[in-house]
Amino acid sequence: MTRFNTFMHLFKLDSLHNCCTEYGHMVTYPKGTALVEEGNICRFIGIIQYGYFKYVAINTRGEECVTGFTFAGEIASDFIQSFLFNKPAKTTVIAGCDTQVLQISIPEAKQYFAEHDPDFVKRSCRVLLEEAYRRYLDSYLKTPAERYTELRNRAQMDLDLIPHKELASYLNISRRQFQRIRDNL
Repeated sequence: MTRFNTFMHLFKLDSLHNCCTEYGHMVTYPKGTALVEEGNICRFIGIIQYGYFKYVAINTRGEECVTGFTFAGEIASDFIQSFLFNKPAKTTVIAGCDTQVLQISIPEAKQYFAEHDPDFVKRSCRVLLEEAYRRYLDSYLKTPAERYTELRNRAQMDLDLIPHKELASYLNISRRQFQRIRDNL
């Protein structure tokens, strides 16, 4: 079955898996625990073994907005701000349930990639830019119902883990509108 983050297969995570397997350690994040909080630099990158993280930011009204998710077999980190630019995260990355990650420090991972996979960062940036552009266009060109249907079709099992209020936030719609969409499908 296709995963929630369809672009993850383009990352070619073999080198990250190898790096984490060789040098990383297993860490469990209890539900609600942050891998990194907005305003801090994330110190780790890893592969989720089970569970999931949600990426959240606070809007101008003080409300939590879910901007993304990452699941088992995918990357756990603040990749853009912290990994690439060594800057504070713009989102908080929170365990949505008890989540286990095989992780390594970002400096160790960067050194590993420099020696074993020097194109990792370039490939990753290309994939993330393409995904961000696709999501941007989808937000204008597709209705919330169309975006939810596509999401449901490609990630049914992953969606069962996520509370409906978080899915509504991710789709940038109200919980009431989300419930109407679900009822109509």
